[in-house]
Amino acid sequence: METGIPQGSPAVPILFVTYLSRIVEEVERECEGVRALSFADDISSWAEGKTEEDVACRWGDRNGVTFDHNKSKALLFSRKRKAPTVTIKTGGTEVTFNKEITGWLGVRLNSHLTLRDHQKLMLKKGIKVLARLKRLMGQMGLTAGNCCKVMTACMQSVAMYGSELWWKREGKQGMVGGAAELQKLIKLEARAVTGCFRTTNQAALANEAGLRPAVAQLNNRLGQFGA
Repeated sequence: METGIPQGSPAVPILFVTYLSRIVEEVERECEGVRALSFADDISSWAEGKTEEDVACRWGDRNGVTFDHNKSKALLFSRKRKAPTVTIKTGGTEVTFNKEITGWLGVRLNSHLTLRDHQKLMLKKGIKVLARLKRLMGQMGLTAGNCCKVMTACMQSVAMYGSELWWKREGKQGMVGGAAELQKLIKLEARAVTGCFRTTNQAALANEAGLRPAVAQLNNRLGQFGA
């Protein structure tokens, strides 16, 4: 290929849909037990097996899959706490298992798929966004209503990114403590919007700021995700 388009061009998703829109269906049809997911120009495929070798080595050989060993990472999803013992090689080069969390489409994944690391990271990012917005709102002199809109669009979208994966509604099995930690962040957001003191009643503060409780927002995001 001798021609191309600039990195980040708006034509990328259009060309992707035009040329590769059916590749996911073809892979799933031809390769038994394989599932694929695409977002924009990012395609991921996964397969299940009883051992690491079945998934990473034999599956690739059986289906003629080649890997770029310079960009390859190995991550084992398992309930076992023992470190994997199998050796994975691509192009004659050994690929080590990633002991830390790894990211895909902005979601941080660990070997046990608890998503706890992801939730902590998003919460930390939300706090940073909140601090920056407080300075910006003070300089711009925005009204409380506009401050709430800015906070909701910028801070909450960051802090709750991927919450649909770990939130299972109240009383159901899922990550414990996530809603409570988000609620603390919303309280800080309410104080930033209204400019009220720390001693202000929390319910009245949230009502004045026009902010819904964390549980209500998490349930709403989960409902939209499942629709």
